[in-house]
Amino acid sequence: MVNEMQKRRLKLLSCWPGLEMVTFWEKALMPVLNFVVFSIFPAPFSLYFFWPSLAIAHGACLMFDKKSYFEIGGHSAVRDQIFEDVRLAQMWRSSGSRGLCLDGQDLVRVRMYSSFSEIWKGFQKNFYPAFRYELSFWIFILFHFTVFLLPFILLVVMPNPRIMAACLAIILTRLLLAAYFRQPLWSALLHPLTEAITLALGISSWWCCKTGQGVAWKGREYHKSSS
Repeated sequence: MVNEMQKRRLKLLSCWPGLEMVTFWEKALMPVLNFVVFSIFPAPFSLYFFWPSLAIAHGACLMFDKKSYFEIGGHSAVRDQIFEDVRLAQMWRSSGSRGLCLDGQDLVRVRMYSSFSEIWKGFQKNFYPAFRYELSFWIFILFHFTVFLLPFILLVVMPNPRIMAACLAIILTRLLLAAYFRQPLWSALLHPLTEAITLALGISSWWCCKTGQGVAWKGREYHKSSS
């Protein structure tokens, strides 16, 4: 990582980790994380255009230039953000410093969650707060429903070659991502189920944050109404 930072003249380097998965729900749902991120994030552009909007980071692995880190305020500058790793990367680029997130699955591997309940609570915490604006959240939900779930519904209701081709293209995308990140290939075949769960999780995250119920993670509560 130090060599990569020096070669690319970076002040921040985050490595996207490989995921260790043990239980059925981990293997079924965790690959959706990479699919959700890389279905909307133009990763190749982030290598050449250092716009803040193209900044991304994974909190499991962050390496900083010490001087730049303290000049920018470190994690204290994003202490009020649930999605602090990405916000930090965006702030980093806004300050004019170079930061990147690279494939680090051969360097770092993490087991993020160990059950369906943990996965639900973990992503419920992050999903809605990941969006700066409510409009972008709903555009994302509509986009994912229309492009990645509706074709499978239509395939059951009114099957035809075009709809079948759309479904196959989605499954192929999932298979390619699973192969690249060395995840179970069979997880791609569960796409309609896991996509529906993902959308339900997103709407649940929005509801909890907007109604003041709050979201919980590791004994802490966020976005909870004082009443």
